[in-house]
Amino acid sequence: MKTIPIYLVIGLCLLATACEPALIPELPTGDPVFQVAGSLDDTPFTLTAGKDGYYMKTAYTLGDDAVYTFRGDLAPTGCTDCPASLGFRIRNTRTGTEAVDPEGVFKTGTYTWFAPELADITYRVSFQNESSDTTQVAYLWDFGDGTTDQQLNPVHYYTDSTAPGGRVDVCLQATDPDGCATGICNEINLVGVGCQADFTFQVTPGTQFVRFTSLSQGKFPWRYRWRFGDGHGATLGNPGYTYATRGRYRACLTILDAEGCESTMCKDVSADPDMCRHNFSWEVEKTQTNDPLGLGQVEVVWTDAEGRVFSSARGKQPGSSRWEVLQARLYEPNEKGEKTIRLEVRFTATLFAEDGAQVVIRDASGTVALAYP
Repeated sequence: MKTIPIYLVIGLCLLATACEPALIPELPTGDPVFQVAGSLDDTPFTLTAGKDGYYMKTAYTLGDDAVYTFRGDLAPTGCTDCPASLGFRIRNTRTGTEAVDPEGVFKTGTYTWFAPELADITYRVSFQNESSDTTQVAYLWDFGDGTTDQQLNPVHYYTDSTAPGGRVDVCLQATDPDGCATGICNEINLVGVGCQADFTFQVTPGTQFVRFTSLSQGKFPWRYRWRFGDGHGATLGNPGYTYATRGRYRACLTILDAEGCESTMCKDVSADPDMCRHNFSWEVEKTQTNDPLGLGQVEVVWTDAEGRVFSSARGKQPGSSRWEVLQARLYEPNEKGEKTIRLEVRFTATLFAEDGAQVVIRDASGTVALAYP
């Protein structure tokens, strides 16, 4: 069985300058080595090196940012920027001109998407259930970004795009076996700037007296507006209040700080020790900022029959998008004598043109090659 050799389309382009393409050798016969199959906007496609004039072309570049980009294109022969071609780009995990370690760069597993101008900060939010009874209770969390959860103390991730402005409304609905059902919603400040209202409360046993204590954050001094849920309120920092009757009330604290930032927090208060209440708190951790150089990230490029280029790097990838390397093996040198890697991949991606048009590649899989120094 003869393998399909790899064709170098650009070569090593230092500082992202253009290079002359190499001469194209004759296509040999034999079983295909490189092939990708999937659907493009729900239309099945298969691109195979050595069939219908297609070839596996490989190259790498070194940009002004001292970052390597490793390239592979399943494209027709006889052209540089070929129509009806599918390309793949992976950025080096290290900057500089030192030797590239293929085992460190082309790892198996799931890769993140290269989108240098759309970098997100990721916020990890740990929710803590503060309900009066957490046994045999059904919970439904609404995270305010279109997703839900039924765990007792869930952990959820937000980005700048899923929580515009760094604030999001989260709701908890709870139902216990006795039929006590409540819902509580609060706005979460993810970015940690501005202000955030918060408070605790304590019910004096045997009474309907509740002591409220503000734990709010912001630029001091601030103004308080308490609503106790029975039509009464207060403007003190840490008020005490006696409810006229036993029951469950929705108490809310709104603060306005010295810089004009306003925030509200609400909690269920039971002026009855035997009555259920459902509350929650949270802790925000900023976990990741996408590398502006896009190191170790992947880009998928499709050039249609008219030559219009669609790229995964021009927009946010939906949650269904995925790029995964299943296997990575060293392969034979290309026509320039440069080292190559053979990757078994599967992916789903949304690709964007400059005018905002989109195409979706779904459930694609196959084997491709990339060159590296």
